[in-house]
Amino acid sequence: MNLPIRTPSTFPALDEVDHHRVTESNRPSSDENGMDYERCSALHNAIIKHGWLAGGYDLTDLPQTTWWQAQGNGPSLTVFEEKLHSSVS
Repeated sequence: MNLPIRTPSTFPALDEVDHHRVTESNRPSSDENGMDYERCSALHNAIIKHGWLAGGYDLTDLPQTTWWQAQGNGPSLTVFEEKLHSSVS
């Protein structure tokens, strides 16, 4: 399988997080637990946005509710929270 070379116009949603790429001059950063949650969150959101747009949907129709909000932050989420990195739980 040949994947396309990523150029600035290939995946516009990912261009928005290009400044988060780890490079020699843009070293990884993390909290005291070793998780770079800002980069992870930005990449996650860009991937969701890319998939939404690639699926032909209008960005204004993209739900703004988080998974946690949709699930109600109820006791049934405890099992998931226990598996998450401490910086995002």
